[in-house]
Amino acid sequence: MIELLIDKKYSPSVTIDKQGKIVVKGELRAENPEDFFILLDAELGSKLDSLGLDKKDLLFVFFFDYLGSSNALALFTYVKKLEEEGNKMIWVYLPEDEDIEEIGEVIKVGYAPSISLMTADQYL
Repeated sequence: MIELLIDKKYSPSVTIDKQGKIVVKGELRAENPEDFFILLDAELGSKLDSLGLDKKDLLFVFFFDYLGSSNALALFTYVKKLEEEGNKMIWVYLPEDEDIEEIGEVIKVGYAPSISLMTADQYL
């Protein structure tokens, strides 16, 4: 697992493994969430070549503990872009976290129909 070096203040951790699984986990309550996703793409671009991966080989796993409402639009835009690029995605939520579950449902209906929704128990 390689941890991507993105400013973690108010941002989730991001790791990528040699098979192309990218796990975005934690809190997203950045002041400028668009910057987080721009940095994420830049870091991914620099790591893909060294890992011998193509962007179409990636699986994005989003597992948020908290998602600030002002950050949701940036996330929606990012997952829509991933969907258009043909990336696979999984939205993971704790069974008791109805807010995060609902955000995943909004993403699936409005932005990324192919995203898989699952509880942490199902994912782990």
